[in-house]
Amino acid sequence: MNRHPNDGDQETGSDLRTVGRDRHGRRVDGRRRTRAARLVPFPPVVIAAALTAPVCVPTVPTARQYPPANPDTRMRLNLTGATLIDFDLASGHVTQANFDKATFIGEADFDEATFSEDANFDGAAFTEGVGFGAATFTGDVGLGGAVVVNPAAQHVWPEGWRLETTPEGTAHLAREETDGGPATGSLTGSGGPTAVP
Repeated sequence: MNRHPNDGDQETGSDLRTVGRDRHGRRVDGRRRTRAARLVPFPPVVIAAALTAPVCVPTVPTARQYPPANPDTRMRLNLTGATLIDFDLASGHVTQANFDKATFIGEADFDEATFSEDANFDGAAFTEGVGFGAATFTGDVGLGGAVVVNPAAQHVWPEGWRLETTPEGTAHLAREETDGGPATGSLTGSGGPTAVP
């Protein structure tokens, strides 16, 4: 084993600074640092984590996979005045929802959603298609003053509501007529769930 004369056990910083002043001393100093770095072992936890880390393989979902709605879950949404982009609550279960004066940009999907209490959309604005297909409402549904910017887009509204086009080319939601006159107020549930076809 070839050892350099300055390759002794020099622990103090003053010895290393002295060794590093000349050309030969700087190489020795560099060798010591390299040797010290190579001899420091990795902690066992890091090695074990590297050996047992799961391989992440991205998957492409083929269909929506939601857990079944749990009626005991009491999720309440209050998105009053919110701006929602491509909002999707399809197959969701909400106890109470408040979307008053919310703006829905893009598609708004409530297909097969369950609202076990009130659902308010008063003064909401919808820019594209809206779907409430097969949605279930147990409480009141309020859509008074809701505006639809693109009435030509595909829409499915809750039972009892229809779209009325304005001269400006937009539309608003109105209650369907009952007993010869327009209905007023919100759509009230009749004690049981109401499903939108």
